[in-house]
Amino acid sequence: MDNVVVLSCGSEVSIEDAVMITYGWRKGEYILTEDSVYTEDGEMVHQDDAYFCESDDCYYSSSEDLCHVSSGNYNGWFHSDDVVYVQDEGEYYHINDENDYFWLHSDGDYYNHEESSRSRHQYHSQNRERIVNDNTKFTIGFEVEKEDEDVLTSWDLDDVDATKWCREEDGSLDEDSGFELVSPTYDLMADDLDEALTKDILKEHINASYSSNCGGHINFGIIGMSGEEVYNQVKGFVPVILSLYQGRLTNSYCYPRKSYHNSKSSAVSIKYGYMEFRVFSAVRSVDNLLWRRDLLRYMASNLNKGTLFFIREMLTPTSKLHKHLLKHIDASTITRRAAFAAAMAEAINGNDLSKWITFEGFANIVEQQKPRANDMLN
Repeated sequence: MDNVVVLSCGSEVSIEDAVMITYGWRKGEYILTEDSVYTEDGEMVHQDDAYFCESDDCYYSSSEDLCHVSSGNYNGWFHSDDVVYVQDEGEYYHINDENDYFWLHSDGDYYNHEESSRSRHQYHSQNRERIVNDNTKFTIGFEVEKEDEDVLTSWDLDDVDATKWCREEDGSLDEDSGFELVSPTYDLMADDLDEALTKDILKEHINASYSSNCGGHINFGIIGMSGEEVYNQVKGFVPVILSLYQGRLTNSYCYPRKSYHNSKSSAVSIKYGYMEFRVFSAVRSVDNLLWRRDLLRYMASNLNKGTLFFIREMLTPTSKLHKHLLKHIDASTITRRAAFAAAMAEAINGNDLSKWITFEGFANIVEQQKPRANDMLN
C-alpha cells in the first residue's frame, strides 16, 4: 500500500508515523517519528544515535565537541566549553562545580586539590630540561636531596619551575620537610650552571638543611655514547670517587660492585644513555655542588686513564687533582683516600696497585684498607 512503509526493524507502519533518516547509522532507513530527533546541525537521526547536550539543550550527531560528565553535581553530555578535565581523577567536571576542582598554575592543569597543598611534584614526574648546544660533549645533572620545611614553604612550586629545576617528592625523605631538587641537563664544560646558581631561589634550596637520609646523585654523560660506553671511559676514576664518600658505601642503596648496572642499590648505576653516581652524599652548599662539578670536569678531561694514574695524582702535591681535593680535605686524609682507592681497585680488578707507588709507607696503608674494601664490595 502507498501509505505504508517498512521500518529499519522490519515492522510496517503508516507513512504518517514514520520518517526517513538522513544521518547516522540508520541513514536511508525509516524509523518511527517519535524515535527521531533533529541534531544541532539540522540532521534527522534516531535518538539512540544522537547525543543530548545538557548545556546547549539540543542533540548532536557526534560527540566530537562534547564531553561526558559523571562527577560532581552533573551527569550527562556537555559542550567542551562548559567542562574542565581534572588530571588526577581522569574525569570531566562541569564548570559550575568550581568547588570540586582547582587550577594549578605550576602545571597548567586542573586537579582536585588546591595549589597550596602541592609543594612538590610527584617523584620524577616532570620532563627534564636540556641546556646544551651543538658543541656539547659532556653532560651533567644533579639530584639534590634536602630536608628543610622553611625552604619548602617559602617558595611556591611555580617559582621553582620557572628556574627549570624540578622540586619533587622522594619517599626516602621526611614527609613534611623532604624534597629532591632535580637540575636540567647541563653542558659540563659550559658556564650555564654557574649563572643559574646566582638566583636566590636556587641558592636557598641548595644551601638548605639536610640529614643523613639525603644524597646528592650526579648524572654524567658523553654525547653519542651509551651508559656502558660512558662507564668504560671513566671506570679508572670510579675507585677515587668511592674513596671520597666511603660513608655511603655501607648503605643498602649504595653498594660498591665489581660491575655496575641499572640498579638503585649501586654506588654507580649505568643507565641507557648516561651513568649515575649515587655514591655522592648530601650537597652541603652551592660551593660544594660546584666543587663536585669541577671534580667531574677533571674526570672528563682524563678519559681512559687507569686508577694508578689517579692515585699518583692524588699523592702529588703539585697535581691538579691534589690541589682540588685540598680545598675540602687535608693532605693526610688525601693519602688515606688514595690508599682506599687502591684497595677498592684491587678488590674490583684483582690488581695490586700499591707496589707501583713509591710514596713512603703507602703500601702499608693500603694493606690496612684492604679488608674494609673487600667487606664493602657487593
